[in-house]
Amino acid sequence: MGFTITYQTVFDLIVWHHHLLDSPTSGVFTPPPSGATPPDIVQRLLDYDIRQFMGLRLSKESIELIRQKGLVFKRTRKGCLLASRTGYTETNGSLKLTLLLSVTDPQFLYYTNLGPGVDSLRGKVFYLTNKGMLTVDTLSDTVGNTYLGNIHRKSHSSRIVRLPQLAPGTPSSVEVYDVNGSSITPVLTLEAPSGPGQTEYELDCRPLPEGLYRFESANLATEERYLGLEDEGGVFCVVQIYLENLSNGVYDIRIAKS
Repeated sequence: MGFTITYQTVFDLIVWHHHLLDSPTSGVFTPPPSGATPPDIVQRLLDYDIRQFMGLRLSKESIELIRQKGLVFKRTRKGCLLASRTGYTETNGSLKLTLLLSVTDPQFLYYTNLGPGVDSLRGKVFYLTNKGMLTVDTLSDTVGNTYLGNIHRKSHSSRIVRLPQLAPGTPSSVEVYDVNGSSITPVLTLEAPSGPGQTEYELDCRPLPEGLYRFESANLATEERYLGLEDEGGVFCVVQIYLENLSNGVYDIRIAKS
């Protein structure tokens, strides 16, 4: 006697790049379902494949997570999707999946508008999350800004963190907060010794999972950093999807053309 395992969609992530979708005759592409789609844009949608310009993969920690949870991750022409066995509901509010986006087309910046001052993909990463979203499903929609841009850029480092001291050579304590968690309870408190002539604190944050954190201290300028990406080269955008009670979620990222 056989049996069948059925699956349900946890979320679907779509990346829209307007350089490949806007039409000289029909105008700006509006992501569906937004009404009738002009025939020339229908053809652009049929031809659209983000693998022409972008790589998308799970972080190493997320690969282990989906293995433990029995989830299924799949790349698609427009992005990716995550599926689970029917009936699965995640109850852990801190559980998240981390997606790493990398640029594979060397001409990407020539046809992409990432906002004023963004003329290089080095030094910082774009960071997007569904945490705290209520009704808007466009991850890049922030304070009325629809497209991926400078407002989403964050400093990043490995989990051995070096931070400049305001007063060099001054010992202090540093509190580390999860930006997507409690704003009053630190996830880590570290003593930061310092000697004569020392201008930076070196903090061991390896106990923390990858994510966006805020550092506060009497001898630091408050700073947010994305921690992680060790041995993950070429990442220009990090997307973290929190899975609590998530079912049939549909998210998109919109990238403007130059």
